[in-house]
Amino acid sequence: MLTWRQLGLHQKPVVILNAGGYFDALVAFLEHMVKRRLLSPENHALLSVETSIEEMFAALEREATEGGGKWLDRDLT
Repeated sequence: MLTWRQLGLHQKPVVILNAGGYFDALVAFLEHMVKRRLLSPENHALLSVETSIEEMFAALEREATEGGGKWLDRDLT
């Protein structure tokens, strides 16, 4: 999904829910890729890593507010 976002095939947010540190190795690998210049900082910034469901939904709401929100139905009740 991150690759599709990089290619402009969608504008939806890409979030990893790293509950309990499950994806720590993946996050470290992506940071290593940035240091080795295999992944641009701009493309890395398209990915949000959150540690709780509340933080994940806050990140999604931020993205909707900053990015126009066309992908999100605001009436969540």
